[in-house]
Amino acid sequence: MTRRTRIQQNNNNIFQVEMLLNNYVDEDIQSMLLPLNMLHFIRLCPKFIIRDNFITPNSSKFNSVFFIATIVWLFALFYDIHTEFWEELVNFNITDSVSFSVFFSSGLIVNLSLSVFRTRDYVSFVLKFQNVHRFLNNESDFKVFTFINWFIVILFVIIYGGFVIILILITDTLTIQLFCAFVLLSFDADIIYIIRFMKLLKDKFNLWNEQALQVRNMRDGNKEEYCQKLYQAYIDIMECYRLIKTFSRLVVSKKQASLPVSLESFLVNYFIAKTSCYCSISSTSRNYYPQ
Repeated sequence: MTRRTRIQQNNNNIFQVEMLLNNYVDEDIQSMLLPLNMLHFIRLCPKFIIRDNFITPNSSKFNSVFFIATIVWLFALFYDIHTEFWEELVNFNITDSVSFSVFFSSGLIVNLSLSVFRTRDYVSFVLKFQNVHRFLNNESDFKVFTFINWFIVILFVIIYGGFVIILILITDTLTIQLFCAFVLLSFDADIIYIIRFMKLLKDKFNLWNEQALQVRNMRDGNKEEYCQKLYQAYIDIMECYRLIKTFSRLVVSKKQASLPVSLESFLVNYFIAKTSCYCSISSTSRNYYPQ
């Protein structure tokens, strides 16, 4: 990639800043990406950074923050599940507890690895898709797609945020489990991210087919140049599909596809047990200390 180097003077220190000239992101692409990227920022796992209309991979500072956040969440998860209070009050299957810990710990580690080691691939995906979008663009359909992105993200936040609020109201306490619940359930954000990108590529490929069928009606003088653009767009679409496959290989697999139902049931039972314990303790306290 072509690079431009800019020298900045700040407190008598010289900083060398590199900016990729071909990393400019159009405003409509940024608008489409914004709601999807918000899902990753909620979990401190963004896949790339867009600043001043330029897209760049995550910096080492950001990666350090992601790493620390992952360690904190892992510690919180294991502490909550294996705490002495939990073991004494809830008669829970140790196998389920270990499976729960291992699965979601793996999910946190996968998210970290995608944000750190695949960040350049995400940048490449956005830029290649933008090349296709500049050539094949149905403006009205793209605006509808962006609106649906916002609708899905808002609905997602309302559902999971409401779930956490209900748990707070039921247990009448704010515990570490509730924070873990939001983070663990938000793993679905990765699935939403991939599905929306797949839908986007499908729409572009359908538009490509429509344009390819119209070539026969073009004048001979314009056919060759237009066919070259169509061919390049086809290559970029296929490369985007390949990158999506790379992203989803760890997140979406046959093994993981069979786990969410049982694990979500486990998570519900987990909080039901917690709620039952709290209600039992409250009832016992009222019996021992009547008003």
